[in-house]
Amino acid sequence: FLRINRLLVEREHARRHRIESEQRYRTLADSGQALIWGADTDTGRTYFNKVWLEFTGRTLEQEEGFGWAEGVHPEDYQRCVEIYEKAFDERRRFSMDYRLRRHDGEYRWIQDDGCPRFDSEGHFIGYIGFCLDITERKTAIAALQESELLFRKLFEDISSVAVQGY
Repeated sequence: FLRINRLLVEREHARRHRIESEQRYRTLADSGQALIWGADTDTGRTYFNKVWLEFTGRTLEQEEGFGWAEGVHPEDYQRCVEIYEKAFDERRRFSMDYRLRRHDGEYRWIQDDGCPRFDSEGHFIGYIGFCLDITERKTAIAALQESELLFRKLFEDISSVAVQGY
């Protein structure tokens, strides 16, 4: 009787530990700015954190499987899928930038980083990834490049300017 009681107590302790671990993970996943996703072994995505769902304005059911790809900008879609599937086939990390439709319809640039997951015995069990909105960075880079082109054009068009170096 004591042994059965001890086993029941250990089982309950393990169950509580698993629940606490899950709650800790969800709190961590939902507390930041990262859009976090998870995928199973057949490339279909099975998890999206609260931040992702708020960003897209869609439900978990709409995003699951390959529903998430509906929000990828049409010009980025093919490249995005090719990178994702190639990395999946090779079980390697990937990082890519593409535009994803936000809940208000605006496309925002995101950086999507994915990492393969393996169980304790080394078997592939899927991917986990996170995305960050990098629209401001992309906009700043584009403005800097435009400014540099304008400066170069002005410099090249002014033939009466002498440049002397010492």
